[in-house]
Amino acid sequence: MVRSDRLEGEENDTRVWSPLWIANREAPIFNRSGILVVDSNGNLKILSGEKEVITLYSSQGSINASAILQDDGNFVLRRLNPDGSVKGILWQSFEHPTDTLLPGMKLGITTNLTSGISYNSIASGHYTLGMDPNGTKQLVIWRHADVYWRSGSWQESSSDFPYMPRHGFGYNFSFTQNENETYFSYTENHLYSFPSITISYDGELWISQGSNSYRVISCYGSYDYNKGCVKLNLPECRGTIRLDHGFRYGFARQGIMFTDGFGFYESDNLTLDDCWAKCLLNCSCFAYAATNIEDQTGCEIWTSSGIFRETKSDAPGRTIYIIRSKRGNKWWLWLTIAVGGILVLPSLFSYCFVIWKKCISKGDENIDQRMLIKELEGSEFPLLPFGKPKRY
Repeated sequence: MVRSDRLEGEENDTRVWSPLWIANREAPIFNRSGILVVDSNGNLKILSGEKEVITLYSSQGSINASAILQDDGNFVLRRLNPDGSVKGILWQSFEHPTDTLLPGMKLGITTNLTSGISYNSIASGHYTLGMDPNGTKQLVIWRHADVYWRSGSWQESSSDFPYMPRHGFGYNFSFTQNENETYFSYTENHLYSFPSITISYDGELWISQGSNSYRVISCYGSYDYNKGCVKLNLPECRGTIRLDHGFRYGFARQGIMFTDGFGFYESDNLTLDDCWAKCLLNCSCFAYAATNIEDQTGCEIWTSSGIFRETKSDAPGRTIYIIRSKRGNKWWLWLTIAVGGILVLPSLFSYCFVIWKKCISKGDENIDQRMLIKELEGSEFPLLPFGKPKRY
């Protein structure tokens, strides 16, 4: 089961294959020894060598069961009768989603989508999409436990949510609420391969059709995308800092910090998004970076005493994000001067050296002219003001 993932920065992207659903999200296997099995008792397990990694379904006794991947993308464990016919469903992946909602899946109060932790890690992140448990009939994105985005209440007359775009995609939304359950689901008209709705590691919603994906919700994109977003309360020191999609995390620079910043504990499980927030809300912070380069997790921040040197893209270093603010403009200015100075000083020294050489050469020329004047005194050639003789 696969889904296409985004390439950052475009509304309409050509994407690469990545999972639609992951069974062992929090217990990865780092080699090719993983095996998915249904044992003789009807238990659905993932094994790695002889070690049991995770149990997806545990039966209450010995039963006859089999697993099947259906055409709609649902992975189902079925209980069988003695004659091999299907008696019922024991477990299904549609009730245990990761970050992607397929047609026919139910997004409810307890059945939510959870983002990945970073662009290249599907481990559980800090954004969650689900139905509002307060009975408002709307979808909600939470960042940690805080409301990040609301869809607006379900509109029965138009069968949609005010801030959840669907027009032009051929998606039909539906909302069900009864005494047993409350959930959102959808169907798709165009019969694309694996249409999907995905919540990305940075809290954006994407709609997929075939090999293309479209960003439909982004609280740091243009106005077209951010309807329903909860306003971020910035400290006064940050002023009118740009929070659009291109500059969400600040100005990225490849380089080295020559002073140690404040590093947070690994157990804090911070993402790059969390690190950005910690720096943004701290008026003394002007730069931050992930401590784990491979998956862009962990956090280190620097105050105004940090010393930064930019490096070339192929040189050793890591991505440092710079944040500007009202009070921090001077530090950005000094940082710009320092970085610019490193690049400009060699050219400036070369220019000064050329000027110095010209001055030395001009001085030697003046000395030679004065000596020539002395030699010409008393000759038959009267002198002009510029020391050149004129012949009559």
